[in-house]
Amino acid sequence: MRQTVQIWRDGVTDMGTMLLAVTYAKLRLGSKGANLAAIEELIDHTVAGCIKKDGRSPDMILLSEAVYTRGNRFTPETQMEETGGPFMEAMANKARQHNCWMAFNWYEQRTSDGKRYNNNKMLNRSGEVVYSHDKTFITPDDKKIGCSAGSKDDVRPADTEFGPIGMLICFDVDPKNSPKDDRHELIRLHAERGAKMVLVSTIGDYVTETLEGGKAMGVWTAVSGQDSYRKSGLFISNITDPTGRTVAGAVIDEPHERTFCSAEVTL
Repeated sequence: MRQTVQIWRDGVTDMGTMLLAVTYAKLRLGSKGANLAAIEELIDHTVAGCIKKDGRSPDMILLSEAVYTRGNRFTPETQMEETGGPFMEAMANKARQHNCWMAFNWYEQRTSDGKRYNNNKMLNRSGEVVYSHDKTFITPDDKKIGCSAGSKDDVRPADTEFGPIGMLICFDVDPKNSPKDDRHELIRLHAERGAKMVLVSTIGDYVTETLEGGKAMGVWTAVSGQDSYRKSGLFISNITDPTGRTVAGAVIDEPHERTFCSAEVTL
């Protein structure tokens, strides 16, 4: 497996106090066990790459949508994993091992209410869950495996040591799912409720919509993608400042490559 890192800084070397790393991975490995091993390897590679290029470990790592199960032929039941299961445990272990925050996506069989969700979790450096976001605009594929939609009332940022950070998932940032007069509805809700940055885990190519929404609302955005380029000139995984300037982007030279980008961010 060949891995590369491309950092886009535009001459900026010190942008703030949080070093954010955003991953790219397109996993089609046939089992959750194989995918998990690859994810753990990617996290370790990301930390080592940040130390080499940025001089220190990342403060937070963002993973893409459904990276644990994407592309494997699972039944709806096996797509899901119970709260606190092997994937969450592995992510908590990585947070503790590398002393960093982890933001990741998965299909959760929630033990508290018995429902299924396409969900993002945020863990602190101790591996504790400090924030959870349920995909608000679910896709037909989400519905096929029994996912419930999150509520707009719950769209609000997490209180982190770096400042308030929100999370959204794929379709959540697609303007087609928002009112015509409020194209970036969920990013707006985050911003109005105090978010200084919005993290997006995605499978698709909603990068343009995310960048536009972040610029319109004056917040940082970061997108962790999984598929491939569909729009010329865009990084599928990236970090963008509130003016719409991309300060870091992952460059993928091969279809199944795993890589990351990083940048220091002030919120």
